[in-house]
Amino acid sequence: YSGVADHTITKAVKEALDIPVIANGDIVDLQSLERVRDITGADGFMIARGALGRPWIFAELQGKDASHDTKSDIYEHISVLQKYMSDFTVANVMKLQLCYYAKGGRDAKAVRVEIGKAKAIEDIFAIVEKYFFWEFCRKKSIWIIFILRVFDKYIFLFFNFHPLWQY
Repeated sequence: YSGVADHTITKAVKEALDIPVIANGDIVDLQSLERVRDITGADGFMIARGALGRPWIFAELQGKDASHDTKSDIYEHISVLQKYMSDFTVANVMKLQLCYYAKGGRDAKAVRVEIGKAKAIEDIFAIVEKYFFWEFCRKKSIWIIFILRVFDKYIFLFFNFHPLWQY
């Protein structure tokens, strides 16, 4: 998939027909949806790749609260798949999905490397715990306390992962 969708074709179809027309292509956020709506005048819109790893996009596009916790979203995604598929199949499906969830994140490359090694659902859970825990901490402003024993004295290190922190 390369290039940009040509929405003038959808506009021409919409102008030529008296039936509902659905536009799609390059809709990844509210701004792109509004741009496609303005260009095409379409009656509806489809989102495909724009939703991969971003299931909250549908709330965002409706102007609803799109706050989310990616780690929880992933576990819910796995839970739904497990109702219909074996754990082996879920693990294989989630390999691709985890790449999308990690896209643009600071550990995206490491996630892809670990996914290449994953063989079972337990491996998928380990990847989620390892790479999506820190995002959870940042969003929830969680304090992490490390207690170190150095020369028979205890040192306490406090870290606050606040949602406003940027990498």
